Amino acid sequence: MIDLVGDLTFGRTLMALKPGGTLVSVGNLAGGKAFLRIADLGFGQRQICSIRVSEVDLLKPWLERVRNGEIHPVVDTVLPVSEAAIAHQLVADNRHQGSVVLLPWCY
Repeated sequence: MIDLVGDLTFGRTLMALKPGGTLVSVGNLAGGKAFLRIADLGFGQRQICSIRVSEVDLLKPWLERVRNGEIHPVVDTVLPVSEAAIAHQLVADNRHQGSVVLLPWCY
């Protein structure tokens, strides 16, 4: 999974990973600090990879793996940015089975 937000979503995103999954943290748009229990990594054999926004080139190999079909993102809901409140509520209520995507070019 790719997380752009940071501290506000980090814990839930990490726990949503399937066993052996990898969380790619790209920046920290929300600011603040994220905390985790080491056991949350070990018990699920989860991994964390962090990329600073200035290192976007490091994200390219991951995107290439998506294009090649090696990684299969799961998208539950796609909404226009004008419905961001609905998207946030879906995540807050844990009513999604994959990523919730906001399209910035749709109103």
